[in-house]
Order: sequence, then C-alpha cells, then structure tokens
Amino acid sequence: MPPSLNKLRKRFTVIITNSLSSLLPQFFNTLISIIVIRFTHIDLWGEFINLLILINLGAHIAAWGNRDYLLREFSFKPSHIIPTWQQCLMTRLWLLGSFSLIIALLGYPPTQTLLLIAWAWVTVLKQSHEVMVVYHKDFLWQLGLELAQALFIAFGLLWLGANINLNNLMGLFILGNLGQGILFSWYYATVNRTLNWRQGFVWGYFPAAAPFFLLNFSGLLQSRLDLYCVAYFLSKRDLGQYQILINLLLYLQALANFILVPYVKTLYRLPNDLIFKISGRLFILGFVILGPALAVVYAMLIWLYHLPIPLSHVLLGGLFVWPLYGYTTIIYGLYKINRQTLVVKISLVGALVNLILNLALLPYLGWVGSLLASTIVQWLMLGLYVWQLTQTPHPDPLLRRKGSKISP
Repeated sequence: MPPSLNKLRKRFTVIITNSLSSLLPQFFNTLISIIVIRFTHIDLWGEFINLLILINLGAHIAAWGNRDYLLREFSFKPSHIIPTWQQCLMTRLWLLGSFSLIIALLGYPPTQTLLLIAWAWVTVLKQSHEVMVVYHKDFLWQLGLELAQALFIAFGLLWLGANINLNNLMGLFILGNLGQGILFSWYYATVNRTLNWRQGFVWGYFPAAAPFFLLNFSGLLQSRLDLYCVAYFLSKRDLGQYQILINLLLYLQALANFILVPYVKTLYRLPNDLIFKISGRLFILGFVILGPALAVVYAMLIWLYHLPIPLSHVLLGGLFVWPLYGYTTIIYGLYKINRQTLVVKISLVGALVNLILNLALLPYLGWVGSLLASTIVQWLMLGLYVWQLTQTPHPDPLLRRKGSKISP
C-alpha cells in the first residue's frame, strides 16, 4: 500500500474508532432502556435517570476540565506527563470527596446513598483515564471496553428479568464502570504504578483549568438544562419518556459532528465566506437526513419501547435537531479566530433562556413544553452564531500570504 494511502487509512481508522467510542455510550443507554422498560416499566427507568443525572453532573464538576487541560499540558511538557496527571488526579479527589458528602446529605435511603457514592468514585476513576486515551489515540481499546461494559450490563439485566429494581440496576452500572476503571489502570500502568497518594492539593490547578471547565460546563448546561427541569418538576414517568426521546434525538445531532470530523483541520484554514457555504450545505443536508431518521425514531418509540408518543412530538424533535447542522461549522470558525469566550457566552445565554422558557411552559405543557423550549433555544443560538460570524473579520494572516491557494 502506498505511504499516502496507508497514512489516510490510519487517519480514518482513528476518526471512526473515536466516533464509535463516543457514540457507543448513547447506543448503550438506548439498549439498556429498552431492556428495563420491556421487563419492568417506564417509571423505574425514570427513577434511574434521575440518579444518573446527579452522578453525571457531579462527575463533570469533579473532572474540572481535566481532559482538555491535560492535553495542552502534555503537549507543552511531554516529559512531565506522569507527575502532571497524578497531581491533577490528587487535586480533583477533593472535589469528589465534597460531592460524596453532598450525596450523604441529600436524604436518600442508606443503601442508595452508599451505591451513589460508589458510583461517583468509579465513574471518576474511569473518567480520569480518558485523557490518556485521547493523547495516545487508543480509541480502539476504549471502544472494546465500552462494548464489554454494555454487554455485561445488558446480559446482567436479561438474567435478572422481571427482578430488575433500582438498586441492582445501579449495582450493574457500578460494576461496569469499576471494571473499566481497573482495566484502564492496568493498561496505563506507567501513570498508576508510581502514584503518590501524598502528592497533595495543588491549588493552582483550579484557576489554570477553569477556562476548559467553563467551556464544557456551559455547553452541558445549555444541552441538559431541559432534562434537569423535567427531572425536578415532573414525574419519574414523564422523565423516563422525555429522556428516551431526547437520547434518540441526540443520535441525530451527533451525525453533524461525525460528518465534520474529517474536515476540521481544513476548516481552521478557511475564510468566513467558505465557512458559511459549508454551514449552509450541512444545514440542507440535515433537512434531507431528518426525514428518514425521524421515521426510524418514531418506529423505535412505538415498536421497541411501546411508548405512545404522538408523531407531532417527534416532528418537534426534528426542529430541535436541525439548527445544530447549521451552527456546528460556525463554532469551528469562531474557534479558528480564538473566540472560545464568545462560544461560552452564547451557551450561557442559551442556558438562561432555556431555563426561563422551561419554567414558563412546563406547568402548562408538561415535558412537551421542555422540548419546545429547547427547540426555540436551538434556533436562537443558530441566529446568534450566524450574526456573530458575519460581524467578525477574518484576521488570520496565513490566509493572506502571497501565493496562498485559499486567499480571500
């Protein structure tokens, strides 16, 4: 095989395995939700999602942007990877300990409290090794572990059958995450073998990693605030139905990123007018994709989940998904000119508007009001991103070099 083709094959292998390892947890949740609902009822799944939201939020805060921060530090100081990773872990354990204390004070039954704390710790253990996966491009290894965890939990639930309850469902997730954490620790033994538990608390880590945390956390709030509102205000049954529909719609949103991933490097070199053209084409492609994709979503809700969700709600979900196909490319355009702060501000505006609309619509429309609020916010963000990019001149001097093939 010619060297150029071999290099291209390796690059696409990395892209595909990375995409699959990112997508598999969502697929895994879909599979687990089908099993749980078919053997028990939607209310149990709603109870579980209520706890899963808590764990994911706590783990996200305990991460404090460590993956993106450490990727930068590893690139700048490749000879200090081991001590840097260990200092980050030892420092973040203080956040994890604080989160464990909060769980203990929330008033859950003793058994659930212990399970929740264990779940938080094993989740953070697994999560701490994600930076090593990305840095070393070990996406195939991560994909194998995600698949093994999914099969372990799925077969465990099938074995339990009608005896599935909240505690053993949590227990299976804990064991699955623990298994991944142990195997990650073994695979990356070089950073774990010399782990110094007296490494101590490094205060400087928090302000240094804060920009990465804020960027990720603002995106989390913007994308999950509707789910938090449904969990707080509505019944477990409503939460279960809403989470299932949103999870299926997230697959459709993820397609936009998967389409763009092979071209991200090129996007950073393009002028704004070409970014607009690509954004418009992807927006049109999104409309073409959504027709058959929404038909599949509706069929899954009816035939696999046995949930009588009206077709009109699914179509509203399509309007929720579509704007992302228009503004994903623009976000990369803003990253290109170092406007990450603007992306954070737009995400926070979206989160605030989402909260206001949820509080206004949930009492009257139920979880459909939350979906409507999220849809309005998505179109608002599309408008803000388009407007911001039109107001931003192209400052990149590389594109103005003499002889540049893509000079505007």
